Amino acid sequence: SAYLRSGIVQSARGCHFDCGFCVVPAHSGSRVVLRPIEEVVEDIAGLPYTTLFYCDENLLFPDETNRAYTRELLHRVVERGLRKDGFMANYPQFLTAIPDEDLTLLARARVRQIYLVAGLKRPLRRELRDKRLLDTMQRMKRHGIRVFASFNLGNDEDHEPVEPLIADFCAQTKT
Repeated sequence: SAYLRSGIVQSARGCHFDCGFCVVPAHSGSRVVLRPIEEVVEDIAGLPYTTLFYCDENLLFPDETNRAYTRELLHRVVERGLRKDGFMANYPQFLTAIPDEDLTLLARARVRQIYLVAGLKRPLRRELRDKRLLDTMQRMKRHGIRVFASFNLGNDEDHEPVEPLIADFCAQTKT
């Protein structure tokens, strides 16, 4: 495509979470099936682009199976010297669980940006005031990982206007 300037890599199918907004469990099943890491690394190596989107949210899930898989995948990307800038997408409740050593590995594997999808699982009034999320975003910046975000409006539990919270959050985090 003349417009697509980034490769897309999928490392898994399915999801064991049953989020009301997501089609993945209905479409691909409720069990995560991970592709062999070497196949994923070969896919990345074969991309004709200098950027790639890791299209699996499970890469940043906090359970040990997904964490171990992601660590091994990123180690292999670094070992192969694949110089492609990557980006991922995820949710606040999973980002806050990322330890510093994983942020270091993400940065070494050239993950440059994470798309934060806020307000889907919890009301924005709770997510955007979560000190752990603010801390995680600062830690990501220290590792050279930028964040861009979208905010889901209209949660029934957001009784107060959330626009000022969004503006404050963006100002605090420079998002």
